[in-house]
Amino acid sequence: MSQSAPTREVARRVFATEFNDAGFTFTESDDERAPVYALLPTGESANRVFFVG
Repeated sequence: MSQSAPTREVARRVFATEFNDAGFTFTESDDERAPVYALLPTGESANRVFFVG
């Protein structure tokens, strides 16, 4: 793989109800391709999620 290839973030394990309760999204930069994060009720931010339960 190329050194310049972006790496993926680790997916956060969340319950469906926890994801539904996330009411705030944000980005950390103004870049066009910046990831969009959801602020979970636990205080954790996630842009990739893995639903459990």
